[in-house]
Amino acid sequence: MCAVEIYISVGSNIAGEAERRVEDALRFLSDSFDDAAASEGYRTAPLSGVGEMYANAVFRACTDIPSEEVTAMLKKYERDCGRIKGDKQHVVIDLDLVVYGAEVLRPKDGSADFFLRGYNQLLNRF
Repeated sequence: MCAVEIYISVGSNIAGEAERRVEDALRFLSDSFDDAAASEGYRTAPLSGVGEMYANAVFRACTDIPSEEVTAMLKKYERDCGRIKGDKQHVVIDLDLVVYGAEVLRPKDGSADFFLRGYNQLLNRF
């Protein structure tokens, strides 16, 4: 039984490494959560108009971990991978908890193409 269904946005724009970084993050997430699935990968332009194209995916899982703890775990992974907070031009990895149960925690992300493409893929599976 799924305690809380979550959806996490995954992205990277490091030239030549973005797809691998997204794949590595998806493996980390799959090892961290139960009943997990990921969308197919896809590319999107940076919202700021600055920097390389992004490799993206959306990850879905079930958890009983509070949203604050999930977010802390995601941010720790980002830091461990070398993410520099505030650097939008060189995003090593970006993991954001967008949906937690019935609550959209990041409405702007939840309505953006970089999230909706993968989210809709996953909705069609479940």
